[in-house]
Amino acid sequence: MKNSILHLIVILLSFSTIKSQDLFYHTPIGKVYLEEMSNAKILLKFRDDMTISQKESVLKNYDVFKLHSTTGLSGNRCITVKIEAYVPHYEMYELLDRLNEDCSIVFANPFYFSESGSQLAYTNEVMMKLYDEYDLKKMISLCNNLNLSQQNRMRYLPDVYIFELTNKSTLNTLEVSNFLYETDLFEWVQPNFVRIISR
Repeated sequence: MKNSILHLIVILLSFSTIKSQDLFYHTPIGKVYLEEMSNAKILLKFRDDMTISQKESVLKNYDVFKLHSTTGLSGNRCITVKIEAYVPHYEMYELLDRLNEDCSIVFANPFYFSESGSQLAYTNEVMMKLYDEYDLKKMISLCNNLNLSQQNRMRYLPDVYIFELTNKSTLNTLEVSNFLYETDLFEWVQPNFVRIISR
């Protein structure tokens, strides 16, 4: 019996270590690991066709969110939703799964702490730079196979492409970024982040 419990603890510890090691992305300066997940806020984007009252109604279905104002609900941008009650990490994963299964929500992602003290959350966009522009057709084909839609190039960095996950995408932004990077077509690939700077 003791051996079984010990074996189970080792498996659980291994799983948690693997899970934390998987949280990384590739930037122009190398591999960057995401630190601890915040349980105080979530980055969320609703479908473009939703009204403020519809968005408000969706958020009221989740008792951990307390809306003090609806100012952030106008427009089609991402919003940061604060979590008022303490939510343990395992419940955060369940909450994120529920939000991401909601057909009125495009994505719901957690914030992570960085070494610099800022917090960042990935959106549903992926930024990438090819080693060679001659591989442009390969990149487009690869992204189409992953159900990504091309958005544009970065304004001041025209050799950086931005793709967006669609509702047919089966991977999240971080998984897509790392998968693309492993193809060796890219100098770097990373999610498009929203960053909150701590002062």
